[in-house]
Amino acid sequence: MANNRSKQSAIFPSQKLDALTRSNTLAFYTHQSANLVKRLGCSLMNFFTGSSDLIITQYAQGNIQTWQVYDSLTDQTLYFEQEETLRSWIDQHYNQQ
Repeated sequence: MANNRSKQSAIFPSQKLDALTRSNTLAFYTHQSANLVKRLGCSLMNFFTGSSDLIITQYAQGNIQTWQVYDSLTDQTLYFEQEETLRSWIDQHYNQQ
């Protein structure tokens, strides 16, 4: 049994980092694909209903939170790291309309 342990390859920190990077890259592309499908669906819905609502999605990774806002009226996506900034932007956005 001692020989089996000595034959196992060691995992170096750079290998763990590579695995984590690959995992994060896959998660990023999955997230982007999901957002694209969501935006397409929302655009179709807006086209048929004439709606111009904001779509707000909150993402959390660890203790970092990000809010994504899709404005179907302008077809623009914005990102906010602070909820207060998001709320301020929404207030300004709706006051302009």
